Amino acid sequence: MSKKNYVINKKRNPFFMIIKLGAILTIITLMIGLNNSIDTNNLCFANIIGIDKSDTIPSNLKITFQLITPKMESSNSVSTDKSILTTIDENSINLAVSTLQDYINSSIDFSNTNAIIISEDVAREGVQRYISNISSNLKFNSSMYILVCEGKASDFIKKLDENKSINSTSYFDILKNTERNSSSVKFINITEFSNLLFTSNASPIAPLCKVISNEEKEENNPEDNKSNNENSSKNQDTNSPKIDSVIDIQVGGMAIFKDEKMIGKLSYDETAYCLMLTDGVNTYNTSLDENILSDNANNNQSSSTNVSVTQTSKAKIKVDTKNDKPRIDITVPLNIIVLDTPAGEYDYLDSNYISSIKKKVREVLDKRMQNYIDKIQKEYNADINELYKYSRKNFLSVKEYDEYNFKEKFKDAKINVNIDISFNDSELNIEK
Repeated sequence: MSKKNYVINKKRNPFFMIIKLGAILTIITLMIGLNNSIDTNNLCFANIIGIDKSDTIPSNLKITFQLITPKMESSNSVSTDKSILTTIDENSINLAVSTLQDYINSSIDFSNTNAIIISEDVAREGVQRYISNISSNLKFNSSMYILVCEGKASDFIKKLDENKSINSTSYFDILKNTERNSSSVKFINITEFSNLLFTSNASPIAPLCKVISNEEKEENNPEDNKSNNENSSKNQDTNSPKIDSVIDIQVGGMAIFKDEKMIGKLSYDETAYCLMLTDGVNTYNTSLDENILSDNANNNQSSSTNVSVTQTSKAKIKVDTKNDKPRIDITVPLNIIVLDTPAGEYDYLDSNYISSIKKKVREVLDKRMQNYIDKIQKEYNADINELYKYSRKNFLSVKEYDEYNFKEKFKDAKINVNIDISFNDSELNIEK
């Protein structure tokens, strides 16, 4: 073999090629890992954005950012325990972000932002420019929740950040999971809200949140607060570990919008009746009115009765537009379990007593539903249940539908809600 051929054969040897490729891949992998480490340690995640009115300049906003600063630990895991709160006065969200970026020594990422919280006074003046700004900007998370704060958004975010028993990054995910079991709130993301905001006839809604005042805490749990204060005074000089106080924030109820401005609110109970007409309620536990069973003196039922409500299927809605005033017929199928009565006496052998309970449950639920209908129709004239959708099929063309002007006629519509109740008693028998 000539020297020339020998050199060519050595160069083509696959063994050496495999070694070279392995070495190159190893170097590339190490470089990628190193770059990721550097990026993570110089990256901030904006978890929550809060919008309030400026305290100093009327035309400006006070925008609060809760920033999560992940750090690589020795085990190569990422820690997100550290958070930073910062507030900036600016004319817009984009300008506030630019200002924030100027003095934060990290790259700020908004693709995982959990929520934007807007104070009630800002919401009542109009939210369209903030929603448009976020929903049209690709760097913002289009799935972030929108909430309206009864008070200052910055105070709510501060309370959430201070409470070490709550993980700020997972707080809204936890609330979303519990939504099904409370029926007192419906979470809306920025895309859903934007769609409703720019849809004719629609009236958007958003969940309410607030910081619980000391007066409210004392009103709800006077004895508990007294006990807590006594225990606190006894233990203030001891070396016992500090225990976080009771959570001082609350989410529940809904804000009603019309033409981009907030016009009113729904209470926790009213939110449940709203959901009955749209999404359905999974579990709704409620106490019925005082003296609801007082007519049955033999059983000593002199005050409220607790019931559990579940919805067996979605509400059936039919809209008749033959006349100038629409007629809306709604059937809501509910199953009721009577949890307890005040005296704890529940005589299932007394058919008159059972009939009395069922009659009163129907009366109370019918009354509360009618109060909800009157509120959205007569007081606010806001079709938050999107009943207009069910009228579209009555028209052959978009022009005919627009000329009918359902939005204007909604306040005069005849709305009949039939709550179709079945009862599940202690013997697990279903009776219509």
